[in-house]
Amino acid sequence: MIRETALEMGVATITMTSVAARLGVNHATLYRYVSSRDDLVKHALDLALERSEYPAAGNDWREFLYDTAIATQRMCENHPGVATELAGGHSRPTCCSVAPK
Repeated sequence: MIRETALEMGVATITMTSVAARLGVNHATLYRYVSSRDDLVKHALDLALERSEYPAAGNDWREFLYDTAIATQRMCENHPGVATELAGGHSRPTCCSVAPK
């Protein structure tokens, strides 16, 4: 429920306090579940990726790249702030945490 709320509110502009207020709890309560705002954003980005449908790799790499770009665009349109975080934010989805910053 926490990551859904963060994703719905827009991950680029959320604060721990704003998410807690939307959930009707004290912001300190969130720290039982996430360690920081960046951690909360990572979980929200993971949820956005989980909810997106990406193409399977095929023989035509150009078609695969095009379809992947379209899927990414849809994800960003459906979830405010995701594009901002992926493009220049300080958080990366958990699935991408092995990539150097």
